[in-house]
Amino acid sequence: MKTSLQQQESNDVSQRQNWLKWHWQQGLVLMVAVLIGGSLWHLRVADCPLLVAVPILWLSLTGASLLVVYLLMLVQALRRTETRYLLMMQGFNGSVWDWDLKTNRVYFSPRWKQMLGDSKADFSNRPQEWFDRVHPLDRSALEAALSDYLQGSATPFEHEYRLRHEDGGYRWMQSRAIATYSAKGQPERLVGSQIDITAQKQAEEELWRSTFFDRLTDLPSWAGFTHHLQQAMNQAQQDAQFRFAILWLDLDQFKLINNSLGSRMGDQLLVAIAERLSAFLLPNEVIARLGEDEFAILLKHIQDSDEAIRMAQQIQQKLACPFHLDDQEIFVTASIGIALNAPHYHNSEYLLRDAGTAMYRAKAMGRASYLVFDKSMRTGMLVKLRLESDLRRAIAEGERQSQAAIARQADIQQTNIQQTNLQQTNLQQADIGQADIEQADIEQPDVNAALRTAPLKASQKTSQPNLIETAEQYPQLELYYQPIVRLTTGQVTGFEALVRWQHAEQGLLFPSRFISMAEETGLIIPLSWWILRTACRQMSQWQAMFPQNTALTMSVNLSSKQFSMPGLTKQILQILQESGLEPAHLKLELTESMVMENMASVIDVLYQLQSLGIRLAIDDFGTGYSSLSYLPRFPITTLKIDRSFVDRISDCNNNLEIVRTILSLAHSLRLDVVAEGVETKAQAIRLHEMGCEYGQGFFFYKPMNASAATDLLVQQGV
Repeated sequence: MKTSLQQQESNDVSQRQNWLKWHWQQGLVLMVAVLIGGSLWHLRVADCPLLVAVPILWLSLTGASLLVVYLLMLVQALRRTETRYLLMMQGFNGSVWDWDLKTNRVYFSPRWKQMLGDSKADFSNRPQEWFDRVHPLDRSALEAALSDYLQGSATPFEHEYRLRHEDGGYRWMQSRAIATYSAKGQPERLVGSQIDITAQKQAEEELWRSTFFDRLTDLPSWAGFTHHLQQAMNQAQQDAQFRFAILWLDLDQFKLINNSLGSRMGDQLLVAIAERLSAFLLPNEVIARLGEDEFAILLKHIQDSDEAIRMAQQIQQKLACPFHLDDQEIFVTASIGIALNAPHYHNSEYLLRDAGTAMYRAKAMGRASYLVFDKSMRTGMLVKLRLESDLRRAIAEGERQSQAAIARQADIQQTNIQQTNLQQTNLQQADIGQADIEQADIEQPDVNAALRTAPLKASQKTSQPNLIETAEQYPQLELYYQPIVRLTTGQVTGFEALVRWQHAEQGLLFPSRFISMAEETGLIIPLSWWILRTACRQMSQWQAMFPQNTALTMSVNLSSKQFSMPGLTKQILQILQESGLEPAHLKLELTESMVMENMASVIDVLYQLQSLGIRLAIDDFGTGYSSLSYLPRFPITTLKIDRSFVDRISDCNNNLEIVRTILSLAHSLRLDVVAEGVETKAQAIRLHEMGCEYGQGFFFYKPMNASAATDLLVQQGV
């Protein structure tokens, strides 16, 4: 019996050992339910393995083996959950921290440590380990944000701060967290995540700098300066005693420096200017680069406009000293506009606008000038803006009506030509006797007789239709034509096309009123093309009316912006083809400065134009660059002596010698010479005696519209 009991006990021990062995492999079991003999036994397990006193065999026989299967299913589900969690954490770019508020201990995940340079570093589990690594400028804000959240803030915890890396630098982090609370509402635990946002912050910093700072000079940009200006305006609204001023600087002739020395040298000069101006400004004063060659300075705490003026004078003195760059000595001046704050300024843009207006007025006064803004300038600017808008519409309307007029006149053009030929025949028969006398005079030129018969009286004109426009419907823009005459005979040999603007409110405007504005706004380009197109059409019709006059030419001025445009030759050729004008009847006038800039490319363009058969002239010769040595290289046919030399040619030896030199040079190069601004008989006689072939001026004819010019050609029997 004893032996049997001992054997049974031995078996029980063996079974318990097997149970324990299996149980240890499964993990900790907190509670199981076992069905034994029809009764349900609940076995609770705390921190020790489950010890089952009932033999395994009995459990199997009573159905308790279901427990093992159920536990295996739980373990497998737990392992799947753990696997998913591990995979999720590996894919998650952030880290996890778990702060037990009761024990004041923090768990930092390996990824949290890795973000700081070492995932195996021996970090303590106290919050101080965390806060000691926070950037000194960010720590108080982080602690305050955590405190607010734990005290019941409705806003979820989310904060950005910098943490010290193992390499000594700082990384930007973003933390989000959620708290758990006790039954009494006290926070017990704070669990959060942390991600590295350094790259995002760097991108934001780069975007911010590119928006508010100039890349070349590292000065504030337009946006950055506007920000400082708005702050100053806000301060002025709060403090009536606070006054400030804006100085807007525009470098004089910077484009010439940039084009002559290259953009690299131009950039170096801008950097040097920025450094020189920044060096003598006070810490509370702001300098910014607004554009390519424009700077602005914000002066704070000034007493009156005199302080701003003194600053402008100091700036000009600083810029007066030469800049030495790559063995080049460069002198720079600036035009400065000054605007002072006032109660009526509620927007920084208006203050900048007025400073810019003063700057442009100063620039118009000459180099190295400064000017303080006043309200009269704004009125002038409004008038200028209105004029610009009107000119823009006038160009579009002029082109449209010109095209329409050409179409309307096409069907009667042949009739006009026949009428003109008939009139010419009648005039020739009536004046045949006088013609013989004039022919004799031509053989022995008498300039006095030629000049006496040159001006055409109004009573001599015949009524001819304007082939470009009619009296009932004409564009606001209109071309006038000033005749160019041969000094020996007074015969008209060509015209120069001059634009006039019949403004609806201001009446007839001459180019001096709107050409400079057109150049500033870029309207000079479409205006110049309209002038060329209209002049070519008119000349084409005269060519058809007077086919026997093969020497008649139309002179048209090219603007500098128009001349520098790519595809110039192609555009001119297209206009010639559209108008039907033979290229030999077109003479393009250019200034000396235009042909002297970028001479290599200019010469190519000039030869392209010459190859089309177009004639070329240098206008206002002698007033620009000293181009005498380069003149033989240009394929030009005509020099036009500027009116400033002709004006006092009769009593000024200097002007007389200049004109004589120009004539000698032109004749040696076999060039024609046209004297501009001939207003007296004495001037005409002196020019003829010196060998000048052609003249143009009020002594002969004033500029006239197309209808009057047609009458003139008919009267002269061209």
